[in-house]
Amino acid sequence: MHFVKHISPLAAALSAAVAVAAPGQAHGRTYDGSVELDHADGFYKSGETVHCKVLLTKDGQPLKGARARLVLKWELEVIGTEEFETTGDPVEFTYSSDKPGWVYFGFEVLGKDGKPLSGPGVCKLSKKPTIVTEIGALFDADKIATVVRDPSDFDEFWAKRIAEVHAAPLRPELTELDSKAEGVKLFAVRIPVVRGIMASGYLAYPAAAKPKSLPAQISFQSMTHGDVGVKEAVTPAKKGALAFAVTWHGFPVGLEDQFYKTEIPKCFDGGARNIGDRDNWEYADVFLRVIRE
Repeated sequence: MHFVKHISPLAAALSAAVAVAAPGQAHGRTYDGSVELDHADGFYKSGETVHCKVLLTKDGQPLKGARARLVLKWELEVIGTEEFETTGDPVEFTYSSDKPGWVYFGFEVLGKDGKPLSGPGVCKLSKKPTIVTEIGALFDADKIATVVRDPSDFDEFWAKRIAEVHAAPLRPELTELDSKAEGVKLFAVRIPVVRGIMASGYLAYPAAAKPKSLPAQISFQSMTHGDVGVKEAVTPAKKGALAFAVTWHGFPVGLEDQFYKTEIPKCFDGGARNIGDRDNWEYADVFLRVIRE
């Protein structure tokens, strides 16, 4: 891994393009950047060299006279950093690998104290508060293999868990709600899964429909800390479907937003809770909810 200052007609053109586009201003960020690879798709063969060019900006203009830093990762491990001074022109970094895997280029702007700046005016993602812009590349993507191996009883374990779900009595609890849509029935639903696990969601259908006359639609909530959208059930029902919009977490629907924001992180802890215990890992329960739903 090494640092190369790159000045060429291409660099000048890229600088001008970034200045015109003003991406930092468009996104309400003070700092931003344009980053690209010499392979636009990011795929490389082992032994090839990745050429990564970055142009950092401030208030939509090429950044000059500031200290910045490359953070280089191989897969999830930081394998190097490289400080450099911005000149208003793109800067090029290279990396090569003789084995399959992925490399990450992240870029930070440093303050006068030598520490990376951070916060909403700097980062794209709140979970990466110091990273102004980033990009990654894959070496021999089709040969990348996980080091994780299934336990010997993997299929047997999950077949047993799924069979437990199918064997449990289907006893849904339905509470009728106001759909606020003419001719549409709406219910809050709770369904026992197995071993105390609950599934939940909104069920809606046309009030005048005859039994077994409707196409069915199920909508799975993304992994957010909130209620599933009631419109995900009501809108298809208005168009003539039996619609079920389900939560991933299993908490009752229709509660205050603060409840979900407080209780979901407490219950799931980002998937870390009971992660070493396959019988009680909360994210495994999500899969069982899907089977029941």
